[in-house]
Amino acid sequence: MSTLGAVFEAEGEALRRNLDYRLEGFFVDIADNIAAAMNRREPKLSKSGLAALMGVSPARVTNLLRGYKTNLELKTIVQVAIALDVEPNDLCARRKTPEMLTRPLTAVPAPAGFVSADIAEDRKNGKEQAA
Repeated sequence: MSTLGAVFEAEGEALRRNLDYRLEGFFVDIADNIAAAMNRREPKLSKSGLAALMGVSPARVTNLLRGYKTNLELKTIVQVAIALDVEPNDLCARRKTPEMLTRPLTAVPAPAGFVSADIAEDRKNGKEQAA
């Protein structure tokens, strides 16, 4: 029987390979980097201040920072970078978390017989797996 830790580790690896999960993480990184750049300015830049520099509504900046724009355009990232006087690459930089620094570089195989929560739920509800 596998340990709970091994199950969590395997589930974590499955998440790291999930497109939607990775995309959401990328958007969170961008929003965090924008917020950090706003806070580094003297004086700190508010959402409405950034909106004014970008020539957009404050609601658009709020939605950007909250991750409501599910299809973030490169043009928007560059527009924010110009307003904040930073490089677009800096806004897209990946956050370095303790988990990321300790994660092994090789894939960890799932324990024998392991079924992810999503697949188990689909099976329970009688849904077929996509090929």
